[in-house]
Amino acid sequence: MDDIVTLVDKAPLKLRAMLYKAILRLQAQVAARAVEMAALAKENMDTTAKLARTKQLLVATLYAAGVVNARSFLEHVVKMWRMEQPGGQQKKRVDVFKDGLKDRPKLVACLLRDVPSWAPAGMNEEKQVDSLANNLEAIFANTSNDIHTFNPAMGLMLVRAMHNGPTVAGLACLAEGVDVPCHIEGEDETSIVEKDNNAASA
Repeated sequence: MDDIVTLVDKAPLKLRAMLYKAILRLQAQVAARAVEMAALAKENMDTTAKLARTKQLLVATLYAAGVVNARSFLEHVVKMWRMEQPGGQQKKRVDVFKDGLKDRPKLVACLLRDVPSWAPAGMNEEKQVDSLANNLEAIFANTSNDIHTFNPAMGLMLVRAMHNGPTVAGLACLAEGVDVPCHIEGEDETSIVEKDNNAASA
């Protein structure tokens, strides 16, 4: 600012008043923008707080509705997706997963990125979705997935062990895709052994 004042002082006398007025206008604009930014920051904080409260309410409601572990969480997702899909009540669960994934490209992208073993390279888009759905379906059959619980305050609690990386990553993507909070915890790798739920179709 001092440099600007020095430059203005060196300007011809008849221009100084005009330059100072321009500077004052710019300063006023900067001050106004600062006020706007402060208001937006507060609004963003309020929105973030409201979102957090809404997610807490969602988690508590899901728990009250019987979501207590990974399997019941998947059952809830299937139930919601059935309601969205024409003829959903008559579909097999794996077909509900397939059609639900087709409507959620961001979720598919997350699964392809974080669980590449669920859809090996070279598959076309339809085969990829089929394979992802089959792997989600396979989680139901694996009783060791009961180690993944649902906390009424925090949401889906995933336990990462030596052999369950794909399952944990897949469930984390699914939770994110349906806006349910998810937390991943570590556990002694020798205490739990879980098979890779890789049911990829050829």
